[in-house]
This record gives sequence, C-alpha cells and structure tokens, in this order.
Amino acid sequence: MASKNFSDLKKNIIDKGLCTSCGTCVGVCPVGCIHFDYDQEEPVLEDSCTSCGVCFQVCPGGEIPLLEME
Repeated sequence: MASKNFSDLKKNIIDKGLCTSCGTCVGVCPVGCIHFDYDQEEPVLEDSCTSCGVCFQVCPGGEIPLLEME
C-alpha cells in the first residue's frame, strides 16, 4: 500500500472539516512543501509533494471519530 500524501490529507481531513489548524503537517514536512494559509486557516501545498506520508500520519484530525460523532 502506498504512503498517503498531501492530496490524501486534503481529501480525507482538510476538505471534511477535520483539520484542527495545528500546523503539525507544516512542521514535519521534510521537503517544506506544505505551508499554512492563515486566511483560509488550513495547510496548503505550495511545491511538489514527495508522497512520504508523514503529514498524513501525524495529523490529529485523522483521529476524530467522525462516524461516532454523527
């Protein structure tokens, strides 16, 4: 199974409103391609993602039990 990348983070976390705006993904990106957009209050991809998966793995938004909350 391939590593999750920023597009997975955007699709599964950010676009679903689960991003906590903590900036952890920005801080751990080894190539610095993720930046925080303070106007949108969410991380954005500003360069090529290497698909290392670190941003997706550390995101606390992925731990929100969305189905249980509904």
